[in-house]
Amino acid sequence: MTDPFKDRESENYERPIASREYLLKILTDAGKPLSFDDIADEVMIPLDQEEALQRRLMAMCRDAQITRDREDRFLLVDKTDLIAGRFSAHPDGFGFVVRDDGEKDLFVHDKQAMKVYDGDRVLVRAVQFRGRGDAEAKIVEVTDRAHDSLVGQVRRYDGVWVVEPRNRKLVHPVVIHPEQTAGAEVGQYVSVMLTTQPSKNASPTGRIVQIIGHDDDPGIEIAVAVGTHDLPHEFSETALAQAASYGESIDPAIAATRKDLRDLPFVTIDGEDARDFDDAVYAQRSSTGGWKLWVAIADVAEYVKPGMQLDTEALDRATSVYFPRQVIPMLPEALSNGLCSLNPEVDRLAMVAEINVTKDGKLSKFNFHEGVFRSHARLTYNQVNAALEDGEAFAALPGSTPVQTNITDLFSLYQALKLTRAERGAIEFEAPEPMFEIDENGHLSGIGTRWRGDSHKLIEECMLLANVAAARFLIRHKVPALYRVHLGPPTDKLTATRAALAPLGLHLGGGDEPTPEDFQVVMEAARGRADEGLIQVLLLRAMSQARYEPDEKGGHFGLGYDAYTHFTSPIRRYPDLLVHRGIKAILRKDPSQYPYDLDRLHSLGEHCSNCERRADDASRDVNAWLKCRFMTQRLGNTYQGTVTGVAPFGLFITLDELFVEGMVHVTALPADYYQHDPTSHTMRGEKSGLTFRLADTLTVQVARVDMETRRIDFALLGAKPKKTKLKEVLKKQKKKGRRR
Repeated sequence: MTDPFKDRESENYERPIASREYLLKILTDAGKPLSFDDIADEVMIPLDQEEALQRRLMAMCRDAQITRDREDRFLLVDKTDLIAGRFSAHPDGFGFVVRDDGEKDLFVHDKQAMKVYDGDRVLVRAVQFRGRGDAEAKIVEVTDRAHDSLVGQVRRYDGVWVVEPRNRKLVHPVVIHPEQTAGAEVGQYVSVMLTTQPSKNASPTGRIVQIIGHDDDPGIEIAVAVGTHDLPHEFSETALAQAASYGESIDPAIAATRKDLRDLPFVTIDGEDARDFDDAVYAQRSSTGGWKLWVAIADVAEYVKPGMQLDTEALDRATSVYFPRQVIPMLPEALSNGLCSLNPEVDRLAMVAEINVTKDGKLSKFNFHEGVFRSHARLTYNQVNAALEDGEAFAALPGSTPVQTNITDLFSLYQALKLTRAERGAIEFEAPEPMFEIDENGHLSGIGTRWRGDSHKLIEECMLLANVAAARFLIRHKVPALYRVHLGPPTDKLTATRAALAPLGLHLGGGDEPTPEDFQVVMEAARGRADEGLIQVLLLRAMSQARYEPDEKGGHFGLGYDAYTHFTSPIRRYPDLLVHRGIKAILRKDPSQYPYDLDRLHSLGEHCSNCERRADDASRDVNAWLKCRFMTQRLGNTYQGTVTGVAPFGLFITLDELFVEGMVHVTALPADYYQHDPTSHTMRGEKSGLTFRLADTLTVQVARVDMETRRIDFALLGAKPKKTKLKEVLKKQKKKGRRR
């Protein structure tokens, strides 16, 4: 039997492997599960292509065409009447199976959920239980366990030692034998190695392998977050040795083969506390009134190559993770802060985007080079912001006169790009970001405000141009790659957002498929309002989550691009490193340097997207811990806050000066029976008529801080709740709309 789709595969891949259809036929004809060796023998694949076949089979598992059993054999899903998916737990004990086939999630009753931890891969059967409505999942088999260790807090109940997982979605406490406590004390955070997994009839068991510390130890929040979210944080000796083997300066022999740009006055512009510099820029006015922009990006791909242990560990992390005053880097410091960092006045290897921009800010021509260059000055955002506003500060910029001319040309380019951005309707959020102030003991001492100035936006626009050029370059040369895809908002989020905006007198246009311009119209209408920050949050909640995919056709909704990729940060993002490898393969006309087919890129995209979310979750976890610890010192203090969420059980309040969110529970509101309206996001007292809604200004007192749940409770002291009935509010808004 031969593959009927062999010709098609030959067109798509230089070294084709068995098509999906052929593999499905092999499993169908066999009528039983087959091992990988069985399948490899059937398709007669060479040894050096076994990895590619393994990737294709795993991709078919991901797409729910096939699945694997406990013996690691492959079988047809539709032949078994089983549904493959991932278990997603709720802290209250129940959960859902997120199906691999993309169909509606299946509910998992808490009795079934006793068998699994959050993230476990399962095979389930959809079962209709009497009186329960929709079909539910009955777990038939756990095919892959997501956790072999976890981090939690030591407790002792009636003489039994247990560790309660820090991750609230891991709802099963781990029982510890008294001889396996490693000397840990009640209340300490520890790392536990699981010796048995949860089951229907027994709790999981484990042994303590590391004592992390008490909850008030400096830096404990980061150590706990690392363990809770399974963040790789230590490099192997092999990876460290590989990174160090390149030395501290570039190889002159390699530099001699590159486009030499060392005379151009490139600069880096970053924050004061930046330690790695992965991008440098230089702009020059052209005789036609436009600009030539050079964006030089650290050439990580020259040092981190497929097959190296260094690459394996970089992929495992997929991204650097940023905490206040600490970073878990994707690459060892010998590269991230050393040889790959574009430090001033030293020669560096770079991947360089050469971009021509018209006088009206449109990208016209572009090309890419393997270059050698040097940064002529390390500038900070604050320095450049000051220089753009003050002549003396401009004259004081470090570097030569050409550096100053570069800044002038970059700013004029930015002015043109800003207009182009507005024309394509890209959404631009202007909300301030919290800036944590950490003392010498590692504790949060204050929360400030960080605003983006023109220098931030200037660099952002240059990076956007380089990323778009990279996407078009890869598409032009038909090289499969990972793109940054951001789809338009889903219908359910649009409905919720419009309902939240209506009581604020705002409307999001565009029907079922609004454009970025529709969002920007709302942003402009909110400009200068007291509730502008809240409105931005509401619009952000409507957005889909961006992800990495090998299909550019989804485009980037928020930025208004048809195709977009990440090229500018290979020191801290693995997808950027992949893009660099693809561009290098094009420039060198050597496809062997880029060993990625579509199946592999699908898998990499999913992995990198998951790692990005993992890093974000860990950062939020640390920030929440720091905020709660900060507020424990402010019990009884009074603050002004804004209602940023309304739920049946209370009001979410964000303190205006601290960016700290807490809750006024419904029982802490003035005595009444309150009705929650999810459509208008209001809470209305039946007897008093008091109505609390989004954007209300309240005065609250810090009443309670729970460090375990990271929950802050406020007591209501003063408010300006409305006594008007909701019907009257909507009637006024309708009249106002007619007047417009």
